[in-house]
Amino acid sequence: SSDVCSSDLSSLSLACAIFALSFGCGEAEPEPEQTTKIRVTLENVAGDGTHALSDGSPLTVALAPGLYAVSADGELLYRAGEDASAGLERLAELGDPLTLQSAIAPDALDQGIIGDVDNPDYKESPVLPGQVANFVVEVEAGQLLEVAMMLGVSNDTILSAPGGVDLLDALGDADTAEITSSFGWVDVGTEVDEPLGEGANQPSSDPSIDAGDDEGATVQAVLAADLAAQGLPAHSDVVKITITRL
Repeated sequence: SSDVCSSDLSSLSLACAIFALSFGCGEAEPEPEQTTKIRVTLENVAGDGTHALSDGSPLTVALAPGLYAVSADGELLYRAGEDASAGLERLAELGDPLTLQSAIAPDALDQGIIGDVDNPDYKESPVLPGQVANFVVEVEAGQLLEVAMMLGVSNDTILSAPGGVDLLDALGDADTAEITSSFGWVDVGTEVDEPLGEGANQPSSDPSIDAGDDEGATVQAVLAADLAAQGLPAHSDVVKITITRL
């Protein structure tokens, strides 16, 4: 009868209302992804014996202020095998990360500048031997940390982690881990390389963005087997990178 139907509908409505108050009626809302705060510490460990100039004297190996970003695919700052963007070229040749930072900001899940934290103007300051830069990121499972810092005594070589680093995977169940092995040198391919610290088109000579000869190459990681041929020290002789769960 209509009275029975009305009674059943009223009971159903009441039950749904009670359920909604406790658990929600219909499909439950998905649980929000859990984020983890992680501090990344980058130390310049280069010493007098890390690299020598052609006359045998030691070279002070500096890292220019860099850029970090959190992304979903590890290809926000650059794509290996493709031409460098204008922002990446400026970072790699002049040590200026601001143009690239502006370009990637709308798509980055997190991003910021890397520099010497003991210097009040660290955004304009290199990370010299013995100095430390650190920053904190918030990441979810599967998200990747990307980094680009110019090897300040080169033409267009950067310190980077090709493809990004899964920080949560690197930590596992630990509270701290070293991730130096995930990094390496990347040749951005925009300017012909000169011997480290001795080129007229390197930052110490205060060149313009168009000062050096165009290399006409794409962004490529420098393999360990090619370090000597390219006159580069092992990146692990220049930096130590650790992460800590907060």
